[in-house]
Amino acid sequence: MAVTKVKSKWTSGGLVFTSSSLPTGIPAVSFIGYVDTAANELGVASYSETHLTGVLAGTLYGSGSWINIDAAATPGANMICAQDNGIYVDATPTITSAKLVIGMRMEVIVADGANPGELYLFSTNIYDNALTAMFDINAKVDAGWITGAATTTTTGHIPLFKEASTGEVFYVNVYTGG
Repeated sequence: MAVTKVKSKWTSGGLVFTSSSLPTGIPAVSFIGYVDTAANELGVASYSETHLTGVLAGTLYGSGSWINIDAAATPGANMICAQDNGIYVDATPTITSAKLVIGMRMEVIVADGANPGELYLFSTNIYDNALTAMFDINAKVDAGWITGAATTTTTGHIPLFKEASTGEVFYVNVYTGG
């Protein structure tokens, strides 16, 4: 990977990386890690942990990614993503017993077992915009598409979740929009 000069400095207890103009294809910061046989539940390339030790006075994020499309920008018909996750598997490994999670594993652990006031997997804030769809996928099979309805006369169904304790899969019937 080519090297570019990036300024870094500690400010108010944090490390800040700044580059006014990065060459094409060069990240401001890159972490690359290799693991042989060791288990690593904290992340090979990076790990971060935040501790709330006082009274929360607003929203708290463990990490964030934000893309600002400035006034002079011309995004065109290109995809702009705040985050991109992926897994690459070479042609030789045997992965038939592996469970690959493309996005992320989300966990919440409440030591006393009590439910919080509210608990969500996702929270959106799209202001006055309307969603085109919940997901942008390459082909319906990418969402686990199964032709035909599970229990009614709809056009198909998608497995929504699998209950770990019973192994039972629950489906959502899908209708076309015309």
